Amino acid sequence: MPEKSPFAMRSKPLDKGYYVPVGVFGRLDAAERLAGQLDALGFPARLQSRVLVGPYATRQEAQQVAERLKRQHKLGAAGVMQVK
Repeated sequence: MPEKSPFAMRSKPLDKGYYVPVGVFGRLDAAERLAGQLDALGFPARLQSRVLVGPYATRQEAQQVAERLKRQHKLGAAGVMQVK
């Protein structure tokens, strides 16, 4: 059986809702650092092989957060994704 990546061992299934993708990382420590910074700013960050902020109940709410992250924190949130 193949070994799980550090990301796979640390990530949990995502709740349903809308998420704002804010980063994709090859190194776990970099992803954890950004997730911790976002949590400290009040954004509910989730760690996968990427850092996601959410979940939010509506696409509109997630889009507003994406715009806020881009404007206030210079994070390249390009849009939102939905987990069903």
